[in-house]
Amino acid sequence: MIVWCCKPELLITSDIEPCTTVRKPLPSDSIEERKDKKKYPYLNKKNVIFKVNYLGSSYTIKIEKGFKWDGATCLGLHHLPNFLNASMLHDVLCNRHYLIGNDRQLSTILFREMCISSGVNKRFAYLAYYCVDVFQKYFGKDLDGNKWQ
Repeated sequence: MIVWCCKPELLITSDIEPCTTVRKPLPSDSIEERKDKKKYPYLNKKNVIFKVNYLGSSYTIKIEKGFKWDGATCLGLHHLPNFLNASMLHDVLCNRHYLIGNDRQLSTILFREMCISSGVNKRFAYLAYYCVDVFQKYFGKDLDGNKWQ
């Protein structure tokens, strides 16, 4: 088990370390495959389960092998490896609000704490947290088009 954050109000663990890769367009790819790789350049290569305990509530977040995401694009930092695990977990939650009870604030807290545990400077992680939170507040919708509550 990996402990990503251990605070009195928040515990984040995972069963394994996520294994991610960058998807690059290949000459043999179709036009659709190239567009998909450009839009979602990151790929999760193993099933990973995150467990979150926050203020007395427990959540289990399974990220399937094959999950594709765009990284921390609203920050322009999608290419930095220290943001990959945080952005993967956050993007899953943005697509599936119900996994954490539609709690937008919790999704950004998890992003921030995952950034810090992955080596992002703490001040920068807090700045990124605020940027992501504001972006989600106004533009965040799940796969069904539902906004955060």
